Amino acid sequence: IRSRELINKVVLDLKLYAPIYYEELFQFKSAYETSPIVIEAQRPESIEEFADIKFAYDGNNKLVTLDNQQYQLNNWVKTPYGTLRFLKNNAQTTTNKHQLFFSLVRPSKVSNRLQKRLDVSQSNKLSTVITFKLKDEVPSQGKAILNGLVDVYNKEIKDEKNVLAA
Repeated sequence: IRSRELINKVVLDLKLYAPIYYEELFQFKSAYETSPIVIEAQRPESIEEFADIKFAYDGNNKLVTLDNQQYQLNNWVKTPYGTLRFLKNNAQTTTNKHQLFFSLVRPSKVSNRLQKRLDVSQSNKLSTVITFKLKDEVPSQGKAILNGLVDVYNKEIKDEKNVLAA
């Protein structure tokens, strides 16, 4: 369950390669629960890495402003940072009054970092129960990552059983 392949699928599913954050008291903080959008790259495995890209979101018109250019939600658009799509953030629970930024990071780097933060162990030697632990700045994001990992694992097991049955 700690395999790089499974973790990479979670990184791609949750778009963790395009983290959104804001600056507060000279610190960058995750905007996982406060950003109105998430960012998806058309080809995440081949993205060029960028950091601290400012953007703004106009909720009334559903427009993202990036480098003085406006983009509609849900459409693939060519930007100076690659072909991206801006989607509504379903994890948003509150609004953010700070300037938002995003970065683009190779999914393999994110997977490596995530793999180091993930602890998977048996409850005891005779048990079939597994304990997952993940340290994350935002508890709801950590929970989404762990749930995503279990979902991907279950899907892989089901697919493997179907192949064996065939």
